Amino acid sequence: MRWLIIYLLAVAVIWLFVRNTFWRRGLLALVTAGFAVLMIALALTEQQQGALAPTQTDRQLSEVRQSEALRYGALKPSDIAISSSNLTSTEVVGTDPSGREVRRPDPFRWQLTTRISNRSETYTARDVGLRVQLYSCPPFFATPQAEVTLEALRAACSRVGQRTVGLEKISLAPGESHDDERIIDFPNQLVASNPRYWIEVQTVTAETGR
Repeated sequence: MRWLIIYLLAVAVIWLFVRNTFWRRGLLALVTAGFAVLMIALALTEQQQGALAPTQTDRQLSEVRQSEALRYGALKPSDIAISSSNLTSTEVVGTDPSGREVRRPDPFRWQLTTRISNRSETYTARDVGLRVQLYSCPPFFATPQAEVTLEALRAACSRVGQRTVGLEKISLAPGESHDDERIIDFPNQLVASNPRYWIEVQTVTAETGR
């Protein structure tokens, strides 16, 4: 629109102030030709910019996809080792019939302590998801927690709770370990008698530098 107004003003000036018919026609033809060339150049420029924009967008999308593929595919759950773990019931404070303060195990709140290690030689772990399963076992189940297997728990015990524990933004470099301690509960948990648990790495994502 701006260039059209300038063109019309130029035509008006030539028409009003150039008296010689030959010169008037020549200048009008020159201005018109120049305006046409300018419009063609502007149109080509817009087309080139329009063609470049999708290319740049595609490149950015490709970089995002590569970053996401690295984040979620560079490390596997087996690359994270659970070096040690412990799940114990917390205590609740109450009183006995004589009014003395007593501490009893809280069957629905648990203290989870873990140490995990990054086995990868290349990638840093950003987030790790742990799946914790709580089992209620019969009185005759005497296998120590350190020696239990998932198969034995499934065969002899009943699972009464399960949840995922997220260790987020821990930046666990190759070969390094990370300690975590927290209080957890299990949604819709049933009371666990002679409790045992099973813990495993469920998910892991890698640092991407972004």
